[in-house]
Amino acid sequence: MNKKTGILFIFFLLIITYYVFPEINKKQIIKKISSKTAYTIINKNKDNKDMIILDVRTPGEFNGGYIEGAQNINFNSENFEKELDKLDKNKKYLVYCRSGNRSGKAVLMMKKLGFMEVYDFGGIINWVKEGYTIVK
Repeated sequence: MNKKTGILFIFFLLIITYYVFPEINKKQIIKKISSKTAYTIINKNKDNKDMIILDVRTPGEFNGGYIEGAQNINFNSENFEKELDKLDKNKKYLVYCRSGNRSGKAVLMMKKLGFMEVYDFGGIINWVKEGYTIVK
């Protein structure tokens, strides 16, 4: 194989890899955002099934009030990481807890598990303090 053919072969392999394994080309987006930014993202994605609001508080806390449309997975559960791992890693996640501590830890776990797009907007305390509504 001459040099020109070798270069074309490598180029061809790169092109094939790009199209056969598109996930290789994606970079993780793991970001801390404000409640205001989260509110904007939520409103822009109301009908988007690929955007999930994830509440990582206990079921008791969740039942006391939550952000409309949120799913609850208890950070304190023994199975928390297993439950996270069952989720679709290619969807967009907005994660919150009470004050921001558990959501920060959950987002780090999600990064480690290979989630592609995760936003931590801290705690529901700030959400309410900034005037956004919750479901009771």
